[in-house]
Amino acid sequence: GLIRKLYAESVMKKEKAEQLIGILTPLPRTPLMTGYLGAVNMVMAKHAFNPVKKLSYFRAGRDYLETSIKKSPEDTELRFLRLAIQVSAPSFLGYDSERPSDHHFLINSLQSGVIRDKQLEHSIVKFLLLQDCTTEERIMLNKIYKN
Repeated sequence: GLIRKLYAESVMKKEKAEQLIGILTPLPRTPLMTGYLGAVNMVMAKHAFNPVKKLSYFRAGRDYLETSIKKSPEDTELRFLRLAIQVSAPSFLGYDSERPSDHHFLINSLQSGVIRDKQLEHSIVKFLLLQDCTTEERIMLNKIYKN
């Protein structure tokens, strides 16, 4: 709960991103914690003023996140983090090649009911409803959203 909450707040507040990095850094490097460390580093890139620092944060974050997904490719939360970052990352960074596969993976995860965490499921559905979806996907997402 706390890590997700801080991550969501970190997008708007640099202090929350710094706080989350402080919490995650000493923790054991499970794929999920490594993924969040990567995601929050990429958020720090948004907050950094210096262009070199921005790129440094982004690349470090991308490496952490990609490493965690390689270790745990079926982790829905990691794939959700990556999709959310790819959607918001500036196109010149070229970090968007997995958008279609992550979108498809999340839709399939929602359809098959493998996501046991209702808070995570709700967050994914809300996010996907803001993205380009087929009519069939929207119908399915709206059904889940109402439950």
